[in-house]
Amino acid sequence: MDAPYSLRLNDYEGEIISLAFILFVLSGLVLSPLDFSINFASFWSVLHYLLLPLIFVVLTHEGLHALTARLFGAKVEFGISVFGKINLAPYTAVRTPLRKKKWMYIIIAPVLLSIIAYVLAFTLQSPWWGIVFVFNTSGLAGDLLILMILGKMPDDALIADEGVVMKSTHGFPGISRRVSMIIKIIALALLLYIILNFKVEVVVEK
Repeated sequence: MDAPYSLRLNDYEGEIISLAFILFVLSGLVLSPLDFSINFASFWSVLHYLLLPLIFVVLTHEGLHALTARLFGAKVEFGISVFGKINLAPYTAVRTPLRKKKWMYIIIAPVLLSIIAYVLAFTLQSPWWGIVFVFNTSGLAGDLLILMILGKMPDDALIADEGVVMKSTHGFPGISRRVSMIIKIIALALLLYIILNFKVEVVVEK
């Protein structure tokens, strides 16, 4: 898409990481009534409770973006980009220009996975689905930030996503410095709270 305006998520790396941390902590607190107990002593438990949920979340999260875009008749591509200095970020590229309203649905689609995972975690008393809920909810950070930006754009804006950069016929308003600071301050406050309340129990066997 030949458009004069562009948006790169790498420009909001700090905000996305901070928001992901906030969502990670809050989603964990939401699950606290279940009182899960998971033992990572073996390779299989790590595979079952960490790697498999992570792979499932990545595939389903991006798949929901892609499915929604396809329902709107868009051409979809998948890829992996370097986010920050070490993180590898999977992405769904939607190169077909779409109006803002359709993009709002595409961006918000993975919330469905969090809702389903939350219900299954409590219904089945399942730690596995609880972890899926936490992973996917924290993974919504970038989507929520884009949603905040697109929400301030005019309805007739045509937008396309090339994976690492979004392009539009209208300017992207960006995130205000005030909102950026609020996100980072909340993340820092949560981190300090966790550190100050973190307890380590050492058991000595005689």
